Amino acid sequence: MTFSKADKQHPVIGDVYMIAGSTGPLTQPAASGKDTLSIQSATAATPGPVCEGPPQCQALCPTVDFTKAQPALTAAAVQQQLTQCANAMRTSPGSFASIINSVCNYADFETDITQPPRPPFIADSFLSTVAENHANDMATTNIFNHYSQNGSSPYDRMKVPFPQLTVVSELIAAGWTDVQSVMVQFMCSAKHRNLLTSCAYDTIGWGVEYAGEPGGAAVSAQWPTYITADLACSVGTACTCSSTPQVLRSAVALPSLSTPYSNAQPLVTFVATLQS
Repeated sequence: MTFSKADKQHPVIGDVYMIAGSTGPLTQPAASGKDTLSIQSATAATPGPVCEGPPQCQALCPTVDFTKAQPALTAAAVQQQLTQCANAMRTSPGSFASIINSVCNYADFETDITQPPRPPFIADSFLSTVAENHANDMATTNIFNHYSQNGSSPYDRMKVPFPQLTVVSELIAAGWTDVQSVMVQFMCSAKHRNLLTSCAYDTIGWGVEYAGEPGGAAVSAQWPTYITADLACSVGTACTCSSTPQVLRSAVALPSLSTPYSNAQPLVTFVATLQS
């Protein structure tokens, strides 16, 4: 999906991407590489809410413009904020009812996202690097699409570090400059909300590119920010709201932002559903 220059003034969220492959548990490959992003460790995941009550939970979803922070925030710092906010809304959505009601009607989907209670995502640094690569690609090539400039799909990109993943999804957004706003927009879109609150995923990786980001790409695109969320099930197709997340181990070294992704395995070899 691409948008014309006329849409520049309006932040957007993209269509969702979902793919389901063959069934079976994930056999974790041996690790050969090193996590380098300073985000929440997979072993830090807890089974219950990550916060209690509106004040505490809302504090995990900053409303300040992260593109204008002084000193400037790194991508890893914004990824941390996005992970914390997603987990706060996922585990304690009622704490955001008044905020969500300013955009959509929380009561319309309250039961759907609270029963059963959702556990928090674990944040994976390899998955975040995959998401960061895609945010970088969109920002530098002026596209807004789940498919990269080289034609690789989200699954193509995620299978590089995790070739045995069978259930993945991706969300993208552009133009939003504070964490809370983009998360509320995701929650008020049924397709995006269904993924962020789904029991079928237990692991998340965030990518963000914005003009002026320390060490980031030279953003020469329609929107000032590009955000990607990559979701996966760490135990193959068996993720539930009561399952224990596994620590994903990458089969390859952590890719750099300059590493192109291969499209050697066509998407048509899997059962895919793209929603628009």
